Amino acid sequence: MISGVAEPESRLEETANRLDSFPVLFAAPGGGLGHLVRACAVSVELAKLGLRSRIVTHSIYARGLRQATGCTIDFIPGLQWKRAVRRYVDHAKPRLVVLDTFPWGIRAEWADSAPMPCRFVLLARRLNVPAYLEAAGLQWNAGSPFLRHAIVCEPLSRAYRKLLDASGSELHVLPGRIRLTPDDDSSRVSPRMMEMLRKKPTWLVVHSGPREEVQRLVELAGSDMAEQGDGQIVAVLPREEDYPGVFSFQFFPASILYPHVHRVVTGAGYNCIAETGPWRRKHLSRAFVRRYDEQEERLRGVYQEPIPSPENGARCAARYIASLL
Repeated sequence: MISGVAEPESRLEETANRLDSFPVLFAAPGGGLGHLVRACAVSVELAKLGLRSRIVTHSIYARGLRQATGCTIDFIPGLQWKRAVRRYVDHAKPRLVVLDTFPWGIRAEWADSAPMPCRFVLLARRLNVPAYLEAAGLQWNAGSPFLRHAIVCEPLSRAYRKLLDASGSELHVLPGRIRLTPDDDSSRVSPRMMEMLRKKPTWLVVHSGPREEVQRLVELAGSDMAEQGDGQIVAVLPREEDYPGVFSFQFFPASILYPHVHRVVTGAGYNCIAETGPWRRKHLSRAFVRRYDEQEERLRGVYQEPIPSPENGARCAARYIASLL
């Protein structure tokens, strides 16, 4: 279960003394789950290597993910992110900062930063680069220190890959996408929940987006179910919402339920595609419009891929990050 309740702003000066024991810091902006889940997945793998890491975000799910994963997560409100995150890093004094998705930050928070003693690595997924640069008021800076190291966590567009190559970036291409995989999968599914999923063939809708998108996924599930016969639609959502004929509840991570359902129905965000990789034959997906993401291109590429790699990119990303320290 995850909670969508925001926390008060971190008191940076008061926490400074307890931050410096974390050599790796993930800057995971974004108000939803995508960036934060990806950071948690790699953070969990770093812990297995004996490396402590910290995550800073403005996602409203910070508290819930901290409870669900055990990761150390701090919250900065979105409106204060641009000015506060640099001050946070100054106090944290990490040896390495992982920038998720955005080379100079989601709001260009790193574009005008003075040189810093820590190193940076970009966690690169598909990105509408022109839209990002226009919104941030930036031009591509091929000589930027933020581009020296990049972890490529899914196939990028040719244009984006060309920009990184021209920037002289050291690219570490992951063999598989990053997934959050809890160790105690079986113990999290209660007998009552398992009984419900096995009562009828289940079309499982999983989405953390707005209500209208959930409704479109429910309709997609309903159409597919009507073609195949009797079944039920169950939705895993981060908040309580009612949809006619649909039983919905909170459960995290939803991927634990995938082996026990007939169909998994999701959007085409990074995490959805990553987590459903082992269950590609039962996965139905619909791309949604995002300002910076390229869901249609991601989904098109997935259908052209051979069998997805079983390797969890989170482990490979953690090993590479460790090598940079």
